[in-house]
Amino acid sequence: MPLGERIILSEEISDKLNSFLKDFNESSLTRAALLITKGGQLLNQRGISTKSGRLFSIVSLVSGIFSSTQKLSMLIGELEFKNFFQEGKRYSMYYSLLVEPFVFVTIFDEKALLGDIQLKVEELEKKIKKLLITTIGGEVGSPFFTLTSLTAEEAFIDLFDFNV
Repeated sequence: MPLGERIILSEEISDKLNSFLKDFNESSLTRAALLITKGGQLLNQRGISTKSGRLFSIVSLVSGIFSSTQKLSMLIGELEFKNFFQEGKRYSMYYSLLVEPFVFVTIFDEKALLGDIQLKVEELEKKIKKLLITTIGGEVGSPFFTLTSLTAEEAFIDLFDFNV
């Protein structure tokens, strides 16, 4: 997704995605769930406090890791790597390309099981794909998303939230 283009979700779709992420967190015992784009836009999240100031850093870094790992896959002859797992001492992360350009990210501790998370991500992927197909197919009154294009100057102003 080029600089200056972003996805804007309808309120109805955002509410459905929020419900999906809440159900995912509760059923998988994960600490956080995020739906982002490969370009680093946060679409929806559950579990990370916006007061901590870390949310957008996490989104940016995961987006960068995802993109660089995708490039790595091409260098070794793969079309793409769809799923990634990173294990830490206290927390681990699992992320997956659901539907182009949507990436699902979850952060979890020892209470959650990786195999369970992988199965629940597959279920979530089906729900999001169904939501996309239903919405784009015209069965839902509001569009799934709209892309807005900004000039480079408008994107800069929007990024830093000040007027020129």
